Amino acid sequence: MKATLRAFTAILTLLPLPNVFADEPGADGVIELPLPYRGDEVRRQINENLLLVASPYSDEGLDIKAVKAHAGQDSFNLLYHSEEWHGPYPTQVSAWQVAEGYFPNSRWVCVWGYPIEVHITIEHPKVKKVGDEVVFQDGTLVVSWFNRSCTHGFGHELDAPNTAHHSDAKLPLK
Repeated sequence: MKATLRAFTAILTLLPLPNVFADEPGADGVIELPLPYRGDEVRRQINENLLLVASPYSDEGLDIKAVKAHAGQDSFNLLYHSEEWHGPYPTQVSAWQVAEGYFPNSRWVCVWGYPIEVHITIEHPKVKKVGDEVVFQDGTLVVSWFNRSCTHGFGHELDAPNTAHHSDAKLPLK
């Protein structure tokens, strides 16, 4: 499965398709950050219940999360989370993923339990291996959200995750 996903992603990156998603009109909000991003965590209000969070972890990348606005720091990430998933998540923006073509640089993810789609775009990324790590040298991360039902991208075809052991487990479902 992992090899199939990589092959599919590699084929998509070779196709001469216009960048139809990067500047899609109608976004309800946007976070735009330079890569590498060396600042503090960025938090934006999606609606009265949710925040979109971009958390840097080094020059290697950032984690993108949608969390309940009034939950604590360890709030459950509502972006395509599955306890069955193994390996990197499509909500992680990592330099090594760009170097290996692990995920497309333009990807959609769904917010569990809410009619919201999030679009993660890595524009013009440049990465470099420094020691044992692959780090961003240049590029721009654009994360936008749309208040509409999730119809494509990671998570749209799956049921909500089992969150019984999470402190904020009462997720409103679609």
